[in-house]
Amino acid sequence: MPTTDVDHSAAPSTTSWSRRSGTNHGRPRDLQRTFRLLLATVWLLDAVLQLQPSMFARGSGGLSGMFAGVAGGNPGWVSHTITWNASNGYHQPVLADSVFAGIQFVIAFGIIGRRTCKPALALSIAWAAGVW
Repeated sequence: MPTTDVDHSAAPSTTSWSRRSGTNHGRPRDLQRTFRLLLATVWLLDAVLQLQPSMFARGSGGLSGMFAGVAGGNPGWVSHTITWNASNGYHQPVLADSVFAGIQFVIAFGIIGRRTCKPALALSIAWAAGVW
């Protein structure tokens, strides 16, 4: 059986990642980083939606009305906490909504940064568990 000459001396070219330019020169994107950016985008969208003018209003159309609407049907301690938050949002709607949006912006931009990612993800879990 005849053998074919294959040149094994040519190594495949390696692509390098440039830290300075932030480009990835043909390598596939890191899946974990992609999911973090997607999560940051969701938090950023949530923060922007929180800044809608209707959210700053008192009553059923605002933040306090949204909270009051979900209080029913929950266990007593959960319902009490939601009602308390709704009351605070009713008395100071601008402050309450601004704080909510600010925390969501902090989470979104924190997830994007490499040094702040882990604390922002922890805050994301705590905030989601507490608010949603």
